[in-house]
Amino acid sequence: MTKMELSPNDDYFHAPTTDERWWSETYWFSFDDPVTGLSGTFYPLLRKNLDIAALTVAVWGPEQETVWTAPYFRTYWHLKPPVFENNSMELEGLRYDVLEPLNQYRVRYQDGDAISADLTFTGITDNHVPVALPDVGHWDQPVKVEGTLTLGGHEVQLNCHGMRDRSWGPRLDSNSARASYVYGINDNASFLVITQMSNEPWSVSGYLEVDGVRRPIKEATQEIERDNWQRASAVLITGKDEDDRPLNIYGKARNHIGKQASPGYFAWMSMFEWDFAGGALGEFQDVWSPDRLSLQASNRFFS
Repeated sequence: MTKMELSPNDDYFHAPTTDERWWSETYWFSFDDPVTGLSGTFYPLLRKNLDIAALTVAVWGPEQETVWTAPYFRTYWHLKPPVFENNSMELEGLRYDVLEPLNQYRVRYQDGDAISADLTFTGITDNHVPVALPDVGHWDQPVKVEGTLTLGGHEVQLNCHGMRDRSWGPRLDSNSARASYVYGINDNASFLVITQMSNEPWSVSGYLEVDGVRRPIKEATQEIERDNWQRASAVLITGKDEDDRPLNIYGKARNHIGKQASPGYFAWMSMFEWDFAGGALGEFQDVWSPDRLSLQASNRFFS
């Protein structure tokens, strides 16, 4: 039976329920700033059965969209898994503090003179909880992001929106997968559409929240325009929620970066401006396992 409720203990790390070596846990925060065009991500990945952790921290913007031209990009692959002590955890320059259980967090990160971040992430609506069981869990929450980001001595004050999500359970590096994770947020409304495209028919989940009413997504399709690098440049999402309220959302990309935060998944991360609920900002995350990405590239090369 699917559990749809969280407890404050779910803010902390979960104990593996099997000896599966790929049992994983993630603890992700993001922001998208309409003023500067900068996006950012803090992404720890823990594999307790292997006694190892990884960390990706990235900040990117328009025309600075590769790992070697972005204002900041670093990935650590071989770290000791962190633990929570007194509502805080630290991992290679990253610190998370739980300020209000399941709703507010302080995120700090320091890497010499390259970057310094001190940000508060506050939920603007309830957590979206598809599942929260001991052996598998996932939830998402749109957030308000406030604080200071310093890049190479250049200070930026952030007052924008972002998303956070948590997940735990088996996540195989050898998996063959294709998915997208798409959201848009403003002060009064938000949407999230998660599409799993590994098998036919595609499965869709997420929610639509407008005028204080949130309902699960019942069906959704995507029409994607791509640039010469195969990044999503424009997207039309159509469908409906369980109350048959229509989805008809069009967006254009403002920035991109290619991120591989684990060996099993590559993602184009793109900030999108959406014509949703009077205007919203968010991301289109285009997720591929390496085998599927390579097949697409081979087909283009030999066509």
